[in-house]
Amino acid sequence: MIRDKRGLSEVIVTLITVLLAIVAIGIIWVVIANIIGDTSEDVQKNIGMVVLDIKNNEISEVEGKAILTVRRLSGPGDMTGIKVFFETESGNLIESEKALVIGEQQTTKVELDFTPTTEYIKSVTIYPQNTFEGETYSGQTGTSAEKKSPENLVKNPGFEEWVEECSPIATIPCPEFYHMYVLSGTRNVYREETNVKSGKYSAEITNSVNAALGQRLYFSENLKNDTKYISTSWIMCPASNSPRVAEIMAQPQPASSNLGGNDIPCDGEWHYSIVEWTSSTKVPVTNEDDNVMYGHFTTSSVITNNFYVDDAVTYEAIA
Repeated sequence: MIRDKRGLSEVIVTLITVLLAIVAIGIIWVVIANIIGDTSEDVQKNIGMVVLDIKNNEISEVEGKAILTVRRLSGPGDMTGIKVFFETESGNLIESEKALVIGEQQTTKVELDFTPTTEYIKSVTIYPQNTFEGETYSGQTGTSAEKKSPENLVKNPGFEEWVEECSPIATIPCPEFYHMYVLSGTRNVYREETNVKSGKYSAEITNSVNAALGQRLYFSENLKNDTKYISTSWIMCPASNSPRVAEIMAQPQPASSNLGGNDIPCDGEWHYSIVEWTSSTKVPVTNEDDNVMYGHFTTSSVITNNFYVDDAVTYEAIA
């Protein structure tokens, strides 16, 4: 009787093992079938093994313009266009499409339009497309790249280089190539190592009313007359300074008006500020060079507030 029970148990174990093996095979087959199905579907749509590589990019968020240098790698298949996704710092995706034909191992520049935004775009992803039986399909393989801006005209954009003193900030360490402006109070700027967006340092501006930190003479020599430019910076204003707000600000000369960017709330987070402006017709007067303040308080208040600035950029507009 004991032998019968033992034999029955062995049979049950064998059956369970067989059933588990069948289930495992079924699961593996479903995965393989899906992969084969996706590949077969691409082959049927003639996209095949088309793979694109982003060799370079220039992206201007506020203009909604991008220039991508795209190379097609070796691999069979047809393509009639591309689908591109621009991902912002907050995770939003901005989509764009364009008709494009590239042969294997060929490289071309592509100009794209997309919905303008004041959010920082951190990356771009591109997919090949093909039109098959009247429908447009995207390939399964996409290629991503980190966002790049056009050529940056700012000197010392990351505030990594500091000197012992520079006028008119006064005899204190300050970021090289920058100047300080205040409505009243003391021109104070400090090298910051804790509240940093990227790199080793940022610039802290404090103890001033309408404080601003910018560049004038140091980059104006590289500007073209009557030309559209984009300036951006990252600004962090501690929550203790609320309800004040900060921004980036351009001052084309003669200084008939100040052009402010999007307001940055004092909430203790890093925010991207951006402003569009047009350079002046230059005159041979030193103090009439165009100026960009990469950090600026928009309202006057007590002289105990502070904010941080990092990653300053000015580039010629793409459009």
